[in-house]
Amino acid sequence: MSSDDRFAYAFTAFAFSLEPIQIWRLRDGRLGDATRSYPGAVAEHARQLWRLYERTRRGESGKVRGILAAYLADEALLGREGRAWLRLERAFERGELGRGTMRDGFPAGRHYLAELRQFLDRTGYL
Repeated sequence: MSSDDRFAYAFTAFAFSLEPIQIWRLRDGRLGDATRSYPGAVAEHARQLWRLYERTRRGESGKVRGILAAYLADEALLGREGRAWLRLERAFERGELGRGTMRDGFPAGRHYLAELRQFLDRTGYL
């Protein structure tokens, strides 16, 4: 078990970056990504990320963009990205993704959602 470090620094500072789960399988001396073969583990990781988001959004930091990116990636692995996008839209409407196009040097607001969609498409989650 591991995590996808392509998410580090992609949407927020490293300290606030979280990563979706990755599960690797060794076969014939080569590692292959087997994450989609373990939907239970992916779903549990997504639940943990969502609970962390719910705790974090109530705190002072408000650094939820890294959490939500990893959460959406996990949900996409499960084929549940539609529901997850709706949750991110609600976070946007509440102002939790920041205002404007950039915040602290990273995508924010509606720009964050567009960048996240492109990133997930480019990295094979969508």
